[in-house]
Amino acid sequence: MDGITVAASLCAAVAVALGVLGIYLTTRGEAPAVRRLRHIKEGGGREQGLPVLILRRHLSGVPILDLFLARNQRAAQLALDLERAGLSLPVAHYVAIRLFLAVVGFLVALLVAGGGLVGIAAAAVAAAAGYLAPPFYVGFLQQRRLRQIEKQLPEALSIMSNALRAGFGFLQAMEAAARRLPPPLGPELARTLQDANLGASIEDSLRALVQRCYSYDLELVVTAVLVQREVGGNLSEILDNTAHTIRERERIRGEIKTITTMQRWEGNVAALVPIALAGILLLANRQYIGVMLEEPIGQVLLALAGVWQLIGIIVMRRIVAIEV
Repeated sequence: MDGITVAASLCAAVAVALGVLGIYLTTRGEAPAVRRLRHIKEGGGREQGLPVLILRRHLSGVPILDLFLARNQRAAQLALDLERAGLSLPVAHYVAIRLFLAVVGFLVALLVAGGGLVGIAAAAVAAAAGYLAPPFYVGFLQQRRLRQIEKQLPEALSIMSNALRAGFGFLQAMEAAARRLPPPLGPELARTLQDANLGASIEDSLRALVQRCYSYDLELVVTAVLVQREVGGNLSEILDNTAHTIRERERIRGEIKTITTMQRWEGNVAALVPIALAGILLLANRQYIGVMLEEPIGQVLLALAGVWQLIGIIVMRRIVAIEV
């Protein structure tokens, strides 16, 4: 039995073990309200810089493993990242998925590329790609969820302001907004109310809401509400002014996006021209460009060109990314 067969067998065993672990952890669980009440009762505040209310679910589903992960700042940050992405996935499941994809990528690349140094290098790259793919997907979900929350926020402030003018309290106004708004902001407001009803203070519940949503506009609203609770003032007027400010920022952001559309398209076209030209040359005269693909110096030049091309794309995107 050669080394490749042994390595493939070990990787397959690890993949099967991770799959079984994921299935086992998925079958275990605890009601979200019970977990939040236990965290509030035991924690009563913040843990390692993050609100305890954020950790509403087990980090793994296994009590012993939960004790270990609770002391790990990286695990707490991963739990927060999953919350911001809107994924009801424990940290241990998330890490198991990343390891599983890495093992699968390693095995597939090793079987396709074969043995030798090239095969091992390709397998290592595939394993790294499989391990790093879930964070990119989580980041994409975070950005999409953030845009949805910021789009719903002015409407939520208007609902709360009207409810306050009608004589409702702050929590009742938030409840009215939570009932009328669709996901993701509606359920987040409802969860904030549930945390407050389970014994957490309004301040801690609102700060946990900001941590979960990770929105600058929402942080501005929560800061205004907390200041008003300390010094007083007309909260409905504050919410109206904040909603107007958010709408104006969104309008200006849309105008800037429209103005910079041509520049962004020019950057995309400039990035695609070398690739398209290489494809045309490859189809028209393979011998002409074959030197770049077959000779070591040509491969090095292509790699350097790809790096500089990537740097140019990043610089162009930075130039047209205007913050409002």
